Amino acid sequence: MALKLSESFSPISTLSTIKRPAFACTTTLSLSSDEDPETSSFQEKLNRFLDKPLFDPDKLLEKQTDKVKESPESSINPLVWFANLVKNDYETAEALYAAGIISFLVVLTQELLRMVQYGDAYQPFSSVTNGSLF
Repeated sequence: MALKLSESFSPISTLSTIKRPAFACTTTLSLSSDEDPETSSFQEKLNRFLDKPLFDPDKLLEKQTDKVKESPESSINPLVWFANLVKNDYETAEALYAAGIISFLVVLTQELLRMVQYGDAYQPFSSVTNGSLF
């Protein structure tokens, strides 16, 4: 089933007894099962893409239990460890995920700044020789 999301905006009506803020958003959902993915609009395709989960610990753990039954040495996997952490201690998993993303973005930003600063003399992931970036 595909969900259709339609929004309508209406300005404040001075004649109406119902008071709504300016440009109030009214959202309606309608279900239709005869939607063809090829004829759907870009917005519907984008919504469908954004609604897909990137990491589903339940599916990952189910697949892992099937693999462990076949070969026990395949149980060493960082994603399985993280999926177990999500299931058992969500707050710690969330903190580790956020710290990992922020660390990655900081390193990427530093390298992009060094790339702009040094231009053709840029060497990826190397230390600065004189101890200062500028």
